[in-house]
Amino acid sequence: MNNQTKQFRIGLIAILIISVHIVLCLYFLFIPKQHRVQNRIVSVYKQLVLLGPFFTESRIKSTRYLSVRYKNQNTWSSVRNLSREHFASYHTNPWRWDKLSYVAYETHLARSVENIAKGRPFEAVKKSAAFRELNGFLIQEFIKTPVDSVEIVGHAATYVPRSRAYLLDTTFVFTYNPKSIGEAKK
Repeated sequence: MNNQTKQFRIGLIAILIISVHIVLCLYFLFIPKQHRVQNRIVSVYKQLVLLGPFFTESRIKSTRYLSVRYKNQNTWSSVRNLSREHFASYHTNPWRWDKLSYVAYETHLARSVENIAKGRPFEAVKKSAAFRELNGFLIQEFIKTPVDSVEIVGHAATYVPRSRAYLLDTTFVFTYNPKSIGEAKK
């Protein structure tokens, strides 16, 4: 096979891959969710390859965040809003993209713990991998000192465009000894 034939075949394969990608993108953009085919290949493609939609209405109107305080030598620290701290740090140093990934990771963990905590006692919640991961994240990244107790509060804020106001809600409150929580399994 000569060089021109190889280049032609490679170009044809590239055009085919790009065409399939464009068709799948259009499929996800214009076919309603209830009419889409659901299988492992489609969900993996959507999760790993497809970009967007970045600005869905639910993500614009609602957010989750954590506030934390800890007790050391019988004294409680002031309350820390971790998302606000990360965003302020990123705002002062915009080249520090890692600060934004902390916000996303913290929000993901808060949402996971919130879903697990609905209607369950703390003893059941603290055994979950998501809660152990959140505890490890807080201890390693924020508190970094030996503490007697930690209090974490999950918050939800939803924007209401008509009234231009935020509806605030507390989704969970846990006070516990971080040493009593096992590490998340890797």
